[in-house]
Amino acid sequence: MKPIHLLLASLSASLSSCAVPTGAVAPIVFTLEQAADSIPVAIGSTVTVERLLLTFADVPDDSRCPTRVVCVWAGDATVSTGVTLTCTRASPPCAVPELQLKLHTNLEPRAGVYAGMEIRLVALMPVPELPGEVRGDRYVAWFRIRPVTK
Repeated sequence: MKPIHLLLASLSASLSSCAVPTGAVAPIVFTLEQAADSIPVAIGSTVTVERLLLTFADVPDDSRCPTRVVCVWAGDATVSTGVTLTCTRASPPCAVPELQLKLHTNLEPRAGVYAGMEIRLVALMPVPELPGEVRGDRYVAWFRIRPVTK
């Protein structure tokens, strides 16, 4: 290996080891334009859109009809999320309560409002192919976040 490659490799390794503290993951940042279309959020992840922090916490119920099964009803899944303002976690003087939303794929409510923004669950992936097939760590929820219009 050439000396410059060794230098670049060691510099890269040292920078990546101090970029983010162990166990801490910075939220993924989306623009309001991206979120107005729809954005993916993996279970356990937090995203930032404008001044909102949205955390996809859990899927407490998933009774959606598997794709390889014939069902009378499409079923429903519940997605638990937490929504707060970005300043609340960083600086207590602007503390605003976190809103816990339980949004549904096929029942109501499918959306909630917080700080003038509508948070709508668009989809939950993957859809099971067979009963009981989806592992909890594989869920990705798609949200649409838009300013509330009157």
